[in-house]
Amino acid sequence: MRMAWILLILFSLLAGLSQAEPGQLLIVDASNSPSEDLDGDGLFRTITAAVQAARSGDLITVAPGRYDASLGESFPITIDKDLTIEASGGPAETVIDASGAAGAIEIRRGSVAFHGFTLQGASGSRAAGIAVMGSVRSVKISGNVVQDIATVEGSYSFGIRIYQVETGLVEVADNVVQRVAGNGISVGHSSAAVEVRGNIVRQITRAMIDDVEYSVGIALNASTGVTVEGNDVSQAALGISLMGSTGCLVRRNSVHDNFQPEPVSHALLTLAGVEITTPGEEILLAFGSHGNAILENEIEANGTGIGLYLADGNQIGGNLVRNNRATTIAWQGEIAHGLGIAVDYSNRNLIFDSTIQGNGDVGLVLKNAALNLVQRNLIADHADSGIIIVEGSGRAANAISGNEVSGAGVGIKVKSGFSEINRNAITANGVGIELMQTAEARDHAVEENNIFGNGFGFVNNGRGLARAEENWWGDLSGP
Repeated sequence: MRMAWILLILFSLLAGLSQAEPGQLLIVDASNSPSEDLDGDGLFRTITAAVQAARSGDLITVAPGRYDASLGESFPITIDKDLTIEASGGPAETVIDASGAAGAIEIRRGSVAFHGFTLQGASGSRAAGIAVMGSVRSVKISGNVVQDIATVEGSYSFGIRIYQVETGLVEVADNVVQRVAGNGISVGHSSAAVEVRGNIVRQITRAMIDDVEYSVGIALNASTGVTVEGNDVSQAALGISLMGSTGCLVRRNSVHDNFQPEPVSHALLTLAGVEITTPGEEILLAFGSHGNAILENEIEANGTGIGLYLADGNQIGGNLVRNNRATTIAWQGEIAHGLGIAVDYSNRNLIFDSTIQGNGDVGLVLKNAALNLVQRNLIADHADSGIIIVEGSGRAANAISGNEVSGAGVGIKVKSGFSEINRNAITANGVGIELMQTAEARDHAVEENNIFGNGFGFVNNGRGLARAEENWWGDLSGP
């Protein structure tokens, strides 16, 4: 191994690289003597010294070893020029330990590639393993392991943090982020092109903010145009969370097993009137998260699959939402033991072409919601209801069209609000469609559905006559 390094150094010298030339190769090795950081020969003992000495366009290669304050590193290591920094031995052999500091790496300017390290040990209020802030042009953070980032009481920390980045491209790809207090990967107040792809995010532990517990695998806060694709997110209170974020794409992620063994809550969920015991919400869109696309994700074995609160005009399509079963969820007064998708105070959303199956009590809840289109979904195997409609907004109806609803106590349960239920296949339920006593029958149209093979096809306990015309009831004689 040492001979390989000597040959690399000789090659660099023969190539005529010098400290004065941009585009040079700088070599960092923890086994070097401290004097190497000062003699100007392109060899260094610490990453800190190499970054300070480098010029834009340089490549810094870091040998296997442990890089910490005892070696002479000064944290956080701030990068404000065009650099490529890579670990020659990969994250298993190259460790940056920022114990005692509030951060390990801060990228603040330029075009930077940072690859192949294990970063650990940062702690404190809003501590971060890697932080990207400011006026960057192109940043790629890839192939790293970020772990064991702690916080202090009353605050939270970040594994990888993108904050107030308004221009350029930031790629966070193929990293492992684990054992972080509060946020695994966070994009906050950013309008740059940010892509979060192919990461494994897990074991995001509880942190506190305003005396409320907080834990999110991937968090998008007040940001636009972020792409979150192909990630594996598990073991957080919330898998993926969008708060006040618009125009984002969340696609082909595996979001699973987001639960904690003790009861926890989330500050923003508490504001939304949501209480969870033995929790786990896979994807949450809330508080002004409009115009996002949540597509082709696998959302399994959490408390709730997808939640929308004050979120309009989103596309929720092609997702597998299955076996999400919390012990208890109280969603604006509605109690359920597991939910597939919950839509509350949210309008004009399209929920389509998804499989919503086996999610405890309820497949889909529409509450205080209007003009949502629920179309071509397979909704099956729920103890209470496949779809439940509770309260409305004005007189604007939600449209339930072209779905297959089966295997529930009640296929579609209507408590109040306004709805148009048409062209659905509603089969093998205890009751196909039920209007509850609180429903105004005239506010719900049930037309052109296939309603058969249920214990009862249609039960109207609501007020007044119901419109249920041109449905197929399984027999030419009618219902």
